[in-house]
Amino acid sequence: MEKAIDRRLRRAGVLVLIGLGFEAASLFWNPPFSFFLFIIGSGLFVVLGILVFLYSLVSRGESAAADADAAGEGLRQAQGASLKP
Repeated sequence: MEKAIDRRLRRAGVLVLIGLGFEAASLFWNPPFSFFLFIIGSGLFVVLGILVFLYSLVSRGESAAADADAAGEGLRQAQGASLKP
């Protein structure tokens, strides 16, 4: 099953790749509009991709909370078993 962080990281990668595609297209295009495509178009997508990536790192999704609860329960069980004689 796909986790929420995996989806967010995939979206961030797609946004950065779209921005890089705009940058590559603007390199082979000579009109002055290509500079605006380079600065505004690619910059917007790359910055959005970076922001989505950073948000996915610092946010705690529902699946992360469930994983932490399951890990804590397993740790409590292991500690309780080790205390028994």
